[in-house]
Amino acid sequence: RNVGSYTDALKGFGRQLMGAVGITAGIYMFISGIKDAFNRIREFDAEMQNMAGIAQTSRSALNGVSRLIRHVAAVSLNTSNQVAQLATTLFTLGRTKKEVMLMLKPINDLSIGLKSAADETADFLGQTLNAFGKGASSALHFANVIANIRGKTALNFERIRDAFGFIAPTARALKITIGGLG
Repeated sequence: RNVGSYTDALKGFGRQLMGAVGITAGIYMFISGIKDAFNRIREFDAEMQNMAGIAQTSRSALNGVSRLIRHVAAVSLNTSNQVAQLATTLFTLGRTKKEVMLMLKPINDLSIGLKSAADETADFLGQTLNAFGKGASSALHFANVIANIRGKTALNFERIRDAFGFIAPTARALKITIGGLG
């Protein structure tokens, strides 16, 4: 009889122990989630400070950019920190606030479509716009044409970028369009 009651006692203790472990794991996951959220907010804030320094303006002057970053990230695979880094890259490349706001979503979407880093895509699209003598207002059109080229060929990002490095200046000089560009 006593052996049977020890077995039942151990089973009850085991269930209580498993319940305690489950509760502890739940609390740990909750605290980790909150900690992760604070870290992301801190990283985003640091990136916005960096961006303000590069743009030689105040954080409050970049409120519109910050709202756009969060909007683009909300409908994207990229996080708000990744989109903020893209915006910082555009400011680093000498783009104005207005140009950054025009180019942010097209470049973000193109980088996802090309499976490339957003900063490399920003550099590529910026150089392509410059090669054709176009401004930031043409970014969406150029991004769509480049994405279309990617979808219809076996070329990856690096090959498309290299090809445009050779073709774009010649096409502009000869006034030839490439897939609607020019």
